[in-house]
Amino acid sequence: MAKVSALHGLIHNADDAAAFLVAMAQSRRLLALCKLAKQEINVGTLAEELGISQSGVSVHLNTLKAQKLITGRREGTEIFYSVTSPRVERILIALAGIYLR
Repeated sequence: MAKVSALHGLIHNADDAAAFLVAMAQSRRLLALCKLAKQEINVGTLAEELGISQSGVSVHLNTLKAQKLITGRREGTEIFYSVTSPRVERILIALAGIYLR
C-alpha cells in the first residue's frame, strides 16, 4: 500500500519530477552531479575532470542551478559549486544501486 501512496504523490508532482529528471538526463550533468555531491568544485577543475570547456561546464551548471539542484559559493574571483538538493543524492544512490549490480 505504501507504493500506491508514493505513486499518488508522484502523480500530483509529475511536472516537477519530470523537470528534475530532465536536468539530470545528460551524461555530463550527471557526472558533474556525482562529483559535486562529493565535494565543492570550481568551474575550472570541473571542466578538467569532465573533459569539456569552462563555457560548456557553465551551461550545464546553469541548467542545474535553474532546478535548484546545486548552489555556488563565491571565494574571491572563483565560484565553488556543490549539490544542495537531497533529492539529487537520493537519485544518485538509487542509480548507483541499479548500475552497480
